[in-house]
Amino acid sequence: RVFHNRKNRIRFIMKNLSFFRKLVNMPLTVAYYILESFLYLLKGDLEYSISIINAIIWNIRNAKDYL
Repeated sequence: RVFHNRKNRIRFIMKNLSFFRKLVNMPLTVAYYILESFLYLLKGDLEYSISIINAIIWNIRNAKDYL
C-alpha cells in the first residue's frame, strides 16, 4: 500500500504538472520520501522503508512512459 501510494504520487507529478512545477515539486517530493524512508528505518520498520525506496526506483525505471 505504501509502495503504490508513493509511486502514484511521483507519477502524478511527472505526468500532470507543468515543467516549472515539476522542477519545484519533484526534488522536494523525492527528498521528503527519502527522509521518510530513513525515519522508518530508524524506527525499525524496514518494510515501509524499502517500499518507499522501491517506489522511487520504479519511477526512475519507468520514466520513459511519461517523459
